[in-house]
Amino acid sequence: MKKRGFIFLSLFLVLFLVPSISADSNNVGDSPRRIVYVIPGDGLDIKTIDTMIQLANPTDLDNFLKVNGFSNGKEDSKFQQMLSRGEASPLMEEYMLANHRFNIIQSTGVNPNIETFKVSDENSLKDIEALAFTGQNMGSGHLKVERERAKLRQSSSRGLNALKKSGVTLDPGKDILVYIDENPGFFIRGARTNIVAAINVVILSRGYLASPVIAHELTHAGILDGEFYCDQYSYANWFEQNKLRLALTGGKKGCANPYDALGCCGDNPRWWEGRNDPDSLRSFKPMEYEKHLEAIGLGPNCIPLKCWKDKNCICDLKGLYKVESCIGNPCQTGDPHPPYCRDLLGSGTTSNSLTCFGSDGLKLEVIKNERSSTGASSSPSQSR
Repeated sequence: MKKRGFIFLSLFLVLFLVPSISADSNNVGDSPRRIVYVIPGDGLDIKTIDTMIQLANPTDLDNFLKVNGFSNGKEDSKFQQMLSRGEASPLMEEYMLANHRFNIIQSTGVNPNIETFKVSDENSLKDIEALAFTGQNMGSGHLKVERERAKLRQSSSRGLNALKKSGVTLDPGKDILVYIDENPGFFIRGARTNIVAAINVVILSRGYLASPVIAHELTHAGILDGEFYCDQYSYANWFEQNKLRLALTGGKKGCANPYDALGCCGDNPRWWEGRNDPDSLRSFKPMEYEKHLEAIGLGPNCIPLKCWKDKNCICDLKGLYKVESCIGNPCQTGDPHPPYCRDLLGSGTTSNSLTCFGSDGLKLEVIKNERSSTGASSSPSQSR
């Protein structure tokens, strides 16, 4: 986990200083990337707020509340009164956005222009939700894209019109829509399923509103440079996302990032006999893989070598030896000691609770690599 004092200071700076940062601080185009949050109804409902409080980092939430005048954090009587009266939505929305902005800046270097809109009209919400979930059942979509294209365009058009009717005008070539899904459960699908719509959409359910996963999802949606970055936690996921991207662009563009450029993931095709299709991989080559890991100084699936050799950590990390659980490439060459840093699109997004990474936790950044138009080639030139 990250140091509490550092997070408190960072959130404080985000809340009070970030609005004064100019567009020059962004590395995307000439102006800040615009992210539009759509919240159904008049605000976050009681169950959503309860879920946020339960799942939020308790120290971070308390620090946020104290900065806002609630001296006893979430136990403060004034805050509890707000909750009981159903008046806490504006404050918790502010917490959500401060948390998200902090994670976006920390992991991508992008300081976005964030706007929020509340939509209450049921018919408009129905069309906006249809836009948000466009193509969710397409799977990889590479065989269905052409057949479904007319239906997708129709659904997207209705959704964009409903947004415009609600006062939300979007630039499909630049803006990103974040749709808050307050239905029960922890369902989350990022832009991977929604790049088939007219605008890239990130869907966040109530279980993820206080989570750092937003930066990961927005990287799928093009927050860096408008390109589609694919998951790095398994070759199967990367392969399917690459196929979908190729189908949507007529074969012109695949993933903006190759899979595992460094070669430390156990399911990288270079360590298996067979073709590059995950279903065709046959025989694993353990000796070659282990020799390569020794040469680059990492453990299986990009685990820091020190962690892999620490017997006290094996119980936490043994699940990551599975081929579908790669942490992701290191952010820079060499990985001798904490603080460790991994690719934002690897499984490290969900590994922050692991104690083996030290008191600084696991920092996450986007790793850019040179690629071919298919996204299949790899070059280990890593940068922010």
